[in-house]
Amino acid sequence: MYKCKYFKAKELVSRDVYLRFGDQSYQFFDEDVLADLDTIRETWGSEIIINNWYAKGSYNESGLRSNVDSLVRLKKGIYLSAHCLACGFDLKPKNGKYELLHTHIANLIKTKKLKKFRRLESFKKTPTWVHVDAFQTPNNQLVIFS
Repeated sequence: MYKCKYFKAKELVSRDVYLRFGDQSYQFFDEDVLADLDTIRETWGSEIIINNWYAKGSYNESGLRSNVDSLVRLKKGIYLSAHCLACGFDLKPKNGKYELLHTHIANLIKTKKLKKFRRLESFKKTPTWVHVDAFQTPNNQLVIFS
């Protein structure tokens, strides 16, 4: 089982998922998705936050979201988020350079340095985090969506 070099399991899942599965939470992620997270962090060169609930932080649903997490539980219609399928993440650079991180990840996708990640949410829609996911795109090209 692949475990991230830069992200602990508790950073990748909500509090409820971690309390139920602990470090076995890695089982829910494709190994290439985890490797892509490591590549982003390694090439970025500075700390990136996904979830920080375990340190009394405010981020709890920026990685894998389960059916009991509030952002999912409160949905009334169909909800097919990459977060629920363990392939979507909201990244927050600790240095506060959100737009630079967005551009950095776009370049990693364009230059085929990432194995699975292909989509980024528009920076205009998410100015205080960078959403990246591994949903399929035409010809595995970068897609920026809103």
